[in-house]
Amino acid sequence: MDDRRFDDMTRVLGQQSGRRGMLKAAAGGMLGLVGLSALTDGALARRCSTNDDCPANKLCDNRKCVECKNDRNCSNGRVCLNNQCVKRCKTNPDCDRNERCVKNVCVECKSDRDCNKGEKCNRKNKCVNK
Repeated sequence: MDDRRFDDMTRVLGQQSGRRGMLKAAAGGMLGLVGLSALTDGALARRCSTNDDCPANKLCDNRKCVECKNDRNCSNGRVCLNNQCVKRCKTNPDCDRNERCVKNVCVECKSDRDCNKGEKCNRKNKCVNK
């Protein structure tokens, strides 16, 4: 698309709805993005009745597809914590760079202070948007 054609198209769109209409559309778009970012892991989790309803390597637990129900579902010495396989540890250096060792498992956070500005530590020890 050449510059002149793009300018003509934006001019037509801007004239048809007026400034207030454009402002309403922008505000509505922003609210939509905020709403999408607020969805939690639970809200995004796939619903299921049996393990067959879940993707490969997932199990059905309380009508949600999860990574694990117990330690036997995890491999490579990992353990099941809040339906996720996590690495075992004794000290922080045993964990990945963005994790810390809490109660012998590697987690992203144990309190809001461990997360970036604008994030909080959820019950699954993950930093999420506030």
